[in-house]
Amino acid sequence: MNAPLHLVLDTNTVLALWLFRDPGLSALDALIDGGTLALYSRADALEELRRVLAYAQFGVDPDTQARLLEAYRGRVTRLPTLAPPEPAAASADGSAPRRPTESSPPPARSIASGSSLWTAPSLSNAPSLSPAAPASSKAAMLPACRDRDDQKFLEIAAQAPATHLLTRDKALLKLARHRLLRGRFAILTPERFLAAMPPGSAAPQ
Repeated sequence: MNAPLHLVLDTNTVLALWLFRDPGLSALDALIDGGTLALYSRADALEELRRVLAYAQFGVDPDTQARLLEAYRGRVTRLPTLAPPEPAAASADGSAPRRPTESSPPPARSIASGSSLWTAPSLSNAPSLSPAAPASSKAAMLPACRDRDDQKFLEIAAQAPATHLLTRDKALLKLARHRLLRGRFAILTPERFLAAMPPGSAAPQ
């Protein structure tokens, strides 16, 4: 690959990589550190990560919380915060968008490996990175995630623009084939992403 792929990671993927050190994602960690993959984030996503790292259920001391947050900030290109857009479509099952609710701790099972709802595309055919509209317009033309706390990851992927949004979250994965995302960015699990990488691109285990 000549140019790095542009990725957005949701909070649970960040935790799996650098808090829980999931051995199944060690190749993804190596690709990020090696510059093959470029990461994008935004202030609201970084604030969510800060809050989640402080959850008592994880038992992370304040110094480690600060170190992990600063290390992740150093890995990402930080995008400006946009005015909140109105989602352009209802969620995949046709229900109306939910009202925003207070964040709750991510369930432990969401950290474990999940299965994607679709077959990962060939990474050689990743969506184009050429922006066709202003970032604010692209963020507005998005499907609505059933979990409004996860809507920001769709917005960041559209704003970057990213080639891939990596997540194990079922609500986000359910949108992978949504018509508003065609030709823009792929949504898939980190495991599916690694499986689709061209031979020789992933670092040896």
